[in-house]
Amino acid sequence: MTLFALMKAPAPRILRFSLTADLQREVQKTFADQLAFFENSIEEVFAFDGRYSPESDEALEIAGFQDVDGIITAIDRPLSIDQFDPARHSAESILALFMGHEHDIRVAALIQIFDRRRIISKKRLSMFYSGDTFQQIRDDGITLGDSLLAVLENGVLKFKSFHLLRRVFDLSRHYEEATNEDVEAFASHDALSVFDLDGFVTSAKPLVRRKISFIVKSGVLDAHSGKAIAEAALQFKLQIDLDPDERIILPTDRVGLRRILTFLAEDYYESPLSKTHFVSNSKRPAE
Repeated sequence: MTLFALMKAPAPRILRFSLTADLQREVQKTFADQLAFFENSIEEVFAFDGRYSPESDEALEIAGFQDVDGIITAIDRPLSIDQFDPARHSAESILALFMGHEHDIRVAALIQIFDRRRIISKKRLSMFYSGDTFQQIRDDGITLGDSLLAVLENGVLKFKSFHLLRRVFDLSRHYEEATNEDVEAFASHDALSVFDLDGFVTSAKPLVRRKISFIVKSGVLDAHSGKAIAEAALQFKLQIDLDPDERIILPTDRVGLRRILTFLAEDYYESPLSKTHFVSNSKRPAE
């Protein structure tokens, strides 16, 4: 199997590395060992929805992952991919390294995230130890990571860290984030009062848009009045102001807005045993 690099634009999205036979075997073994560790560390897998951060013995998966970069195609047809050439391509543009692996009869793509700390550059004075003496490294190089970021197999992408994965892939199509039209419709809801509608829409960052998407989907604003929501928030010592028509006034400051959106997204909860109040940044429905 061939070692590939997934690159940033405007470089070709995928490039392949030419390796010696000995190095090829070592790289394959390294990826295979990392796959075994990755799989053995997983006790349970959950469908990704953008809301839940898995524990160390859990993983997330995206079924029907759209391999728009052609990772599997590259593995199947390696000679169709241009070779990485340090004279033309920069290691600083590498987002990830990946390699194919025959896994349960099918071919899986084993993917490592890559960052600048793994670059060996002749621009810096680097040394290696050989024959009882340190020698200068006179060519550029890279080092492999010590773990897998994700495994892509049979159209399913399995991973543990959404934060790291989104540095490599555009995942927006796989979780709901409110569009400008969605944000405007939300802010115009009968239960809400927004001082500057246009400003609210243009200032809505990704986290706010995800919260809005969850709130709209839950139907909480349709099921409860502004007064009922404000009263419920007092249980968590959260003050929600209402206008004369008992509509929820969305704060103009970022912190205040996020607190109210977090409450509306039902990310505040009370422990049934200690009655302690918590704010969750990750959750999945209890079975």
